[in-house]
Amino acid sequence: DPEDVKRWRDQRRARWPSRARLARDAEANAPKTGLAALAAYDSEESDEPPAKKHQPAKVCLAMLHGGRCRRGAACPYSHDVANVPICKFFTEPGGCRRGR
Repeated sequence: DPEDVKRWRDQRRARWPSRARLARDAEANAPKTGLAALAAYDSEESDEPPAKKHQPAKVCLAMLHGGRCRRGAACPYSHDVANVPICKFFTEPGGCRRGR
């Protein structure tokens, strides 16, 4: 369509890197000095909040004791009980006083 081509050419001309446009872009991208640099200073490199320290997830007590949790996938605690340390008294005769 000739109108689409004309519209495309007009848009292209508007964005064409002319000397005035290059000078304006260079001025906008120039490093700031003085108070302008302090005002534009951002101590963080990204807009995202700092990453939280990784803390091991607490184990769901229902899974630890009974093997089932009523909350299922909605439970905020870990259901991985394979890496939970066993009480050292549990292996002795009489077992652990706390039953763990």
